[in-house]
Amino acid sequence: MAVQQVGGTDGAATPVVVGNTIGAAIGGNDENDDEGREGRMSNYEGDVTPLEAWELLENHDDAVLVDVRTPQEWAETGVPDLHPLRRRAVLDTIAAHEGAAAELLAGLASAGLTPGSDRPLLFICRGGVRSQRAAEIATAAGFGPAYNIAGGVEGPGGWHASGLPLREWDGTTRAAAPTIEVDPDQRSQARPDEDEAGA
Repeated sequence: MAVQQVGGTDGAATPVVVGNTIGAAIGGNDENDDEGREGRMSNYEGDVTPLEAWELLENHDDAVLVDVRTPQEWAETGVPDLHPLRRRAVLDTIAAHEGAAAELLAGLASAGLTPGSDRPLLFICRGGVRSQRAAEIATAAGFGPAYNIAGGVEGPGGWHASGLPLREWDGTTRAAAPTIEVDPDQRSQARPDEDEAGA
């Protein structure tokens, strides 16, 4: 798996729900925000492509995908569908106000995640900016390794463009436990696009 180290940025703020708290999303627009990117050191494990993220989730039963977008984004686009891997994404919005890091970490804790467990965390947002910030926060708190999924859900080369599955959001804002019970016969042995492409 190739891992690329890059720096991060903060963007414009937009209102969001964080668990039960109103906040403002870090990097709310995820668009071409390069201010501060140059010369900044990375404070997380690195960036992975969506297909590398799927492979990591497929090969590491303890790996967790954390979607840090807003409820409005979940409603408009859906959330990553990890049912073929017998798990679900943790939904934990990131905010840009004082105390936002604590709220993000509280959401991870309510999903049963703990610092120091060496459990891979893969963060995703719309385009890869907020998720990078979340990976930095998680790393600083002792979680990890923490990765940013480059391109996010909607960006060029992102989750959707890579042909990875999305499902409709059920409307609940929660950081739920990342594993689900699925009939083992239904577990995919390959990425969803491999069966169709004959790869």
